[in-house]
Amino acid sequence: MIAALKSAAVGIGLAVMSAGPAIFVNQVAYDLRGPKLALIQTDAALSASATATVIDDATSAEQMRVTLTDAGAVDDWTPGKFYYQADFSALQKPGTYRVRATIGGTEVTSDAFEVGENALARAT
Repeated sequence: MIAALKSAAVGIGLAVMSAGPAIFVNQVAYDLRGPKLALIQTDAALSASATATVIDDATSAEQMRVTLTDAGAVDDWTPGKFYYQADFSALQKPGTYRVRATIGGTEVTSDAFEVGENALARAT
């Protein structure tokens, strides 16, 4: 529980420092059969049809496209920012990936992350 809170605090701290659109992922790892979410920060609201793409880190090949869902705002911490969730839990292929989205005409790509069998346990 404490580790999850520390991780969330780091993510929020990064969000506060980010000047433009950004994509936040679990840079440690995602378990193959577990939930896989990315948080996308923007300076303006996105349309209901906005999407993000999960790409293979080595080849940039598209693995899947997901529709973004509204994750709300945190006006006390990041006034004027909007947040969206990209749920790519359906990704069941081990590998190293990135999440990419076009936000306000700007292509934004996350840091690389691993998806694998017990990847989170192996990395911690």
